Amino acid sequence: MSIQPIRIAMLGCGTVGTGVVHLLTNQAREIEARIGCPTQIVGIGVRNPDSERDPLVNSSLLTTDIQGLTLRDDVDLVVEVMGGTDTAFTAIESALKHNKHVVTANKALLAARGSELIEEAEARGLDLMFEAS
Repeated sequence: MSIQPIRIAMLGCGTVGTGVVHLLTNQAREIEARIGCPTQIVGIGVRNPDSERDPLVNSSLLTTDIQGLTLRDDVDLVVEVMGGTDTAFTAIESALKHNKHVVTANKALLAARGSELIEEAEARGLDLMFEAS
């Protein structure tokens, strides 16, 4: 019986997002040992899929459809590292409303509208984590 991975949609793949890809890839065994299952990046939302990227970033996972990533049935966790407030708020709110757990490193968003997102996560029994914020 195989253990299902936690399927991750990343929103943003600049410096921070690329660092997250590196951590999830290079420390996959350690992460799996800690959480009891593997992780798998299933999509990466970006503004420009044609930008030059680190070779570790799988270009076949790139999409400009940020909102669509938050709606996918094959996503368990959304990691928001794109920054800004408006698009990030809409994406995180959508993820929560579609029963996805969320991790963000977006200090500006949390300062401006974090209470709304926390309230939404709590109402749905979801995790809204803000490590690095």
